[in-house]
Amino acid sequence: GKSIFLTNWTYHLVKAGFRVFVVTLEGYRNQFMFRLAARALRTSYMNIKLNNLSDSQRVKLEEWKKICKDRIQFFHNATYGQYIEDFVPILKEKKRSWPFDVLMLDYGQIMKTKKNYSEKRHEQSFVHQALSALSGELDMLTVSVVQGTRQTQLDNADGKRLVRMNDVSECFEIMRTAATVLTINKSDRDVQNNLIRFLLEKQRDGITGKMEICKTDMQTLAMYGHEAEGLGFLDALQYAKENCEEIPDQ
Repeated sequence: GKSIFLTNWTYHLVKAGFRVFVVTLEGYRNQFMFRLAARALRTSYMNIKLNNLSDSQRVKLEEWKKICKDRIQFFHNATYGQYIEDFVPILKEKKRSWPFDVLMLDYGQIMKTKKNYSEKRHEQSFVHQALSALSGELDMLTVSVVQGTRQTQLDNADGKRLVRMNDVSECFEIMRTAATVLTINKSDRDVQNNLIRFLLEKQRDGITGKMEICKTDMQTLAMYGHEAEGLGFLDALQYAKENCEEIPDQ
């Protein structure tokens, strides 16, 4: 759900009036844009891709395009061997010509560096330190996602535990450089119940260890949203009653 999470965050940012620069490093060129349109229209991804829309949905699509007109731009590069050194001038030029608020990067672990490192974790350390430094230099929020280890994904699917910062694949330095860390938790049972859990694992200016349980509609790529969308949040005690054999005394 990493890319879908970025899609949903982008959707809410654009609606709120922020400018978002979306950078995709895998998949095909229009994939993120189609996903974003599906989220906005609350329809399936394939309906967008195949242009299989009703008249009312076409009207909504035109309204969404107007909202997006000066609030989102895309950059796609899925070629093998993408280097942070080549990305920096592209990013700086975009910031100069179109001052944006948020860089949505899908995703940083794909990037490499032209420096020689004997281990992948050292390379990832350099890349994410560079992204962190660019965030400060260019006065922007950078949002990216990282892959968990294989065992973490298996445990998460079984609902055995929450994903934590030390479960990141390849390099813990990614977690250290981040100002805020959210983990995405979705067991097989959560999938059946249309739920997803976000754990606020790290932030530099506030509380941590806070979990939100979000109602989802993944068929329309809606990972989280307001109650007015038919989404909203689930009370933690209610979730525990429905998913745990025993509830501790309050």
